[in-house]
Amino acid sequence: MELTAIEIGQRIHKLRDQDVILDYDLANFYTIETKYLKRAVRRNLDRFPNDFMFELTRDELTLLRYQIGTSKYFDVLSNTRYLPLAFTELGVSMLSGLLTSPKAIEINIAIMRAFVQLRHALKNPIAKNEVEIDSRLRVVEEKTDVISELERKINLLLMRSEQQISSMIDVGKIKKVVTLGKGSDSRVMGKRSDSRIDDIQRLVAEYYGLHSKDLESRSRKKFAVLPRQIAMYLIRKHIGLSLREIGNLFGKKDHTTVLHAQRTIGNAAKQNRKFIEALEDIERQLLG
Repeated sequence: MELTAIEIGQRIHKLRDQDVILDYDLANFYTIETKYLKRAVRRNLDRFPNDFMFELTRDELTLLRYQIGTSKYFDVLSNTRYLPLAFTELGVSMLSGLLTSPKAIEINIAIMRAFVQLRHALKNPIAKNEVEIDSRLRVVEEKTDVISELERKINLLLMRSEQQISSMIDVGKIKKVVTLGKGSDSRVMGKRSDSRIDDIQRLVAEYYGLHSKDLESRSRKKFAVLPRQIAMYLIRKHIGLSLREIGNLFGKKDHTTVLHAQRTIGNAAKQNRKFIEALEDIERQLLG
């Protein structure tokens, strides 16, 4: 299966103010064992100065853990005999002289393209801001299991509270009133409606020449990301769904992803005149 720039980009980390890929990930890309990659590099250390490759310190490995979050991936990195090696774009380029199989050459080309795409993205102020925000959100997204456990405990407490007061008030009626009340300030409607959600997804997709299903995919390509963020923003604005509920509509995205979309579109709607006109055009069709 062809390796995509998105898959490679997910394994590019920021260490010592440089974008690097770890030896473990490179070995996985090349479909070889990490020890063979390390062996080839250590036999040719004169080709890898510090701006090409460096060995992580224990402190950097701990810092990386906060970037990645608690996961099996980090456990693999920390349970090896030797500290991981980090390769910059120059280091990956030098590897092409050591690993010359057709597979390795193909992978090296894909990795170099991923580095170039990342560099171009960071030249764009808006894209750079999004990359920085995404990196900060990554820690939160990796710890959703903790959030889910807290949510479970809160729901359990609420359920017990409901049981205690059920003899005094009709909890069912209260839930109905609260549900109807959410989003009552919306110009579209005062209650949730699957048909209106479909309308928003369809209008946004059509405006950008896409299908509604494209908005539900996990693709991070720009042609799909912006329309998806706009649809999330409009559903939140006009229907009042929670962040988690909106995330579930778009391929079970995490609530932090939805929150990032709200901020991104909200900021763009204040600063970019053309974007404001596009947003207003979609809303006119929605309200028409």
